[in-house]
Amino acid sequence: MKSSLQDTSSHVSGIIAAGSAGLPTAILFLYGWLIPVLLGILPQCTPAEQDKQKKSRKNGLVTQYRKDGSLKTEIEYKNGKRHGLARSYYENGQLRQEITYENNVKHGEAKTYYQSGQLYQITPYHNGYIHGTREKYRMEGNLMAEVPYYYSSPCQGLMEYLLNGKRKKQYPAIEIEIDDQLSVNNQYIIRFSMSEKMKDVAFYHGTLDENGCMVDEMENIYSPRTGVGEITFNLLPGYAVREEFNIIAKGTTKLGSPYITQRQMSLAVENKGH
Repeated sequence: MKSSLQDTSSHVSGIIAAGSAGLPTAILFLYGWLIPVLLGILPQCTPAEQDKQKKSRKNGLVTQYRKDGSLKTEIEYKNGKRHGLARSYYENGQLRQEITYENNVKHGEAKTYYQSGQLYQITPYHNGYIHGTREKYRMEGNLMAEVPYYYSSPCQGLMEYLLNGKRKKQYPAIEIEIDDQLSVNNQYIIRFSMSEKMKDVAFYHGTLDENGCMVDEMENIYSPRTGVGEITFNLLPGYAVREEFNIIAKGTTKLGSPYITQRQMSLAVENKGH
């Protein structure tokens, strides 16, 4: 027995000693794996990676509750992605919103409700974009606004309704003011504003698309102050400018609806000198 132990120890010592010569690959692998396991220092997933792994395994209906035990959300998943009906709830248990997802993308009608349970808004989605007419309702159930969208771009054609249910007939229009300073400093200034006060007003130079919707190619008009757009022409004596303008205004109504309107103007001005 003694000689057997001596032979074994010398055999292991020989293998370990040969490590520098590249012979005991298995032994080196074993040491490289076993020691960290024994010491508890194997690499761990970060919390974000662990959360991602959990989500990737989600299938079926997943519910979430508040600390008080009330239901907060119910969401259908498929392969870790929202797929199917998703609902959220107010603390009083009333349905807040319901929407359908396809492969983690909003698709179909999204319905939002007041805390009383009355319908507030219907938003049509197509592949993640608001596409169609969004409807908004007052708390008593009357239609408040119909807002047209084309792939999430707001369009002309807003219709809002008064408290009595009748459709609103008058909407803000673009107003133009000319400030002729040619005789003073060779400047000709055109200012734009709205006939009614609106929130978040911005002015653009360009053309709406065939659906009457905003497009990325439109040029922003300089705004020296809130609610005002301004174009300045610097004309030396003897110079003139002739141009057709299509001015577009985008703002938010008192009811919170995006409003788009436009106005064309022809410009023909000459600096005839002092």
